[in-house]
Amino acid sequence: MYSSIRSFALCALWATSVLAAPPATKPGYVRCGTNDPPAALVEEAEALSAKFDPQAAQAAAAATLNVNIYFHVVESAAKRGSLTQTQLNNQLTVLNRSYGPSGIAFTLAGTDFTVNDQWATGNYDSAMKPALRKGTYKDLNVYFLSDLGGGLLG
Repeated sequence: MYSSIRSFALCALWATSVLAAPPATKPGYVRCGTNDPPAALVEEAEALSAKFDPQAAQAAAAATLNVNIYFHVVESAAKRGSLTQTQLNNQLTVLNRSYGPSGIAFTLAGTDFTVNDQWATGNYDSAMKPALRKGTYKDLNVYFLSDLGGGLLG
């Protein structure tokens, strides 16, 4: 009796493995155009997966990245005063609302207003940016130029 049960179980196992196998590819028909990855790549992926720490990833994602931001307003004499500190503060609010859900916060570190007819056109970045830039490479410097044309601000 046990041998017939064992034979039945083996037949059932064989049948399920045959039924679960992908169908044979028809001549001229490609099931998938993606090649199998090289064994070395599979091994590397498995090694990285074994090192993955979901708790550390969640903690890193929850952390807020704080970015100091410097606003530089460069205006021509004719357009002096066309951009106010209130408008800049409103822009900072928009940035924080937009990037806050991603864990990025901007802190206004400074604002300067410069009157320079040449720089205001945007054609003298190589002179303007080194002269006005503040902070470190971790900080963001944003330039608003009054005379770019086409309604652009910089």
